[in-house]
Amino acid sequence: MKALHTLHSALCRFAFAPEPSALPVLLLVHLNIVLYAFCYWLCQPVLPFLMKELGADAVAFGGFQTVFSLMQLIGGPWVGRMSDAASPRFAMVVTQMASGLSYVILGLSRTPLMLFVSRIPTALM
Repeated sequence: MKALHTLHSALCRFAFAPEPSALPVLLLVHLNIVLYAFCYWLCQPVLPFLMKELGADAVAFGGFQTVFSLMQLIGGPWVGRMSDAASPRFAMVVTQMASGLSYVILGLSRTPLMLFVSRIPTALM
């Protein structure tokens, strides 16, 4: 019972009271997550209208969403290995650059095919 209490208190200290030197890193990671989520959810409501304006139908939009999920399914393990092999900081930079590239291609798209191409860099996110 004492060992369980010691383990619980150690986990609480680790989870809820990080070292002061870790606070800037945690703040940066959380800021990164907020920035990515903001950009992602800013684009999501616009995509069906953009697809329709470029001449695609509802089936193409479903395929578009499927390509995004498939790219993340393929790229997730690869990014995890990259993070383990190189460093988490390097992986974070690569994922943010891939996200930015995806949004730039999305913004420059003039055809439904280019919208699909814009989802290829999401394999690195």
